[in-house]
Amino acid sequence: MRELCKSPCGSALCRWPDRMNDIVAATLPSSATRPTRNVLVTGARSGLGHSVHRALGGIAFVRGTSIDDPAIRAAAPFDAIIHCAVNAAKDVSMKTAYGYMADNFLLTQKLVDIPHRKFIFVSTLAVYPPTGRAVREDEDIDLLPLAGPYAFTKLFSDLYVQEHATAPLILRTTTLLGPSIRASTVHRALTQRDCQLFLAPTARYNFVMHDEIIEFMIQAMDRGHTGAFNLGSEGLVHLSSIVDQLGLSVRYGEYPYDIGPVDSGKAGALHSAFARPSWQTLNRYIDWLGPAYIGTGRLRGP
Repeated sequence: MRELCKSPCGSALCRWPDRMNDIVAATLPSSATRPTRNVLVTGARSGLGHSVHRALGGIAFVRGTSIDDPAIRAAAPFDAIIHCAVNAAKDVSMKTAYGYMADNFLLTQKLVDIPHRKFIFVSTLAVYPPTGRAVREDEDIDLLPLAGPYAFTKLFSDLYVQEHATAPLILRTTTLLGPSIRASTVHRALTQRDCQLFLAPTARYNFVMHDEIIEFMIQAMDRGHTGAFNLGSEGLVHLSSIVDQLGLSVRYGEYPYDIGPVDSGKAGALHSAFARPSWQTLNRYIDWLGPAYIGTGRLRGP
């Protein structure tokens, strides 16, 4: 069934936990003072797209919505198209590769063709191949070590938007925290007792919150920011530190995840959230979890 929603409402598509709603209400301008924008938000059913649509309203583009929907064409040109949707399937084969590409890169191309004044693309730090060091947004680095369909489809979409969209803003994010996120390793460790994890204790994370990404989007629309930005926090947090400091009970896996060093200095110069230590960002998420959090206390600095 096609879903097309045009305002922050009480429908199932738009519901989210009140605590994050309170955070957004406290940090964003009120609807009475915030200028109304004509926006199209993709991926609005869950994750960051859901948070963006709940905060900004506009037309929600979800799986099953046609790019040629009359309501979309009638609403154009959009003040901004905010493209959060992604097919993040882990298993991609020859039989499923075209559908995967269509959901990611080809959809991005079609969205760019819709008349707009600004295009915001939610990318990922996975577009950088592993280098063992922080990579700046404007570095020209060798892509030979880059691997996997997710990294490449995100990279090609990222570059296509920069080349063809109007006033493009590329947000290369680290690990997202907020409402409607997938049951990630960190979320499960914080909310489930004695859970089996896929990752090894040496896994290293960097975190960023939904509502602070939304604040940055609004700032960019207000002030005309364009270009690519790494959105994360300062420093890394080991999974073992999270578990040990918070008194969590888990069974580790063996997968060696490591996001690697992150350079969020460019964004941090414009918004203080991206200059905050990563452990403090995780503490903020724990505050939002409320009674769902099963640990004790909060993370401490290094």
